[in-house]
Amino acid sequence: MLYKEASGVELNLYVYKPDGWTAEDNNPAIVFYFGGGWVGGSLSHFSSQAQHYADLGLVTVLADYRVASRNKTKAMHCLEDARDAMRHVCANARQLGLDPDRITASGGSAGGT
Repeated sequence: MLYKEASGVELNLYVYKPDGWTAEDNNPAIVFYFGGGWVGGSLSHFSSQAQHYADLGLVTVLADYRVASRNKTKAMHCLEDARDAMRHVCANARQLGLDPDRITASGGSAGGT
């Protein structure tokens, strides 16, 4: 799911849904941000956790964001992308079958700040 275009790059959210998910659900959700010091990192960093939590009934989201090694960007742009990703999830909570009052974030290293 595209959430933003920046620096000529499409940034996407990768959504893991529980079995039996419908848009009418009211699931809690967690948004994961990969680590890598805003220099590198990979969406696959939290793919196993995303699947695990989806299996437990949460909608989980892996957020892509720009990093210095791939996009020649600064940390402030990485943080801007992270905020925009969360804003997109919150703004689209109902169509994602989410309870907008039960959305949280997690990450590792820079993605956890």
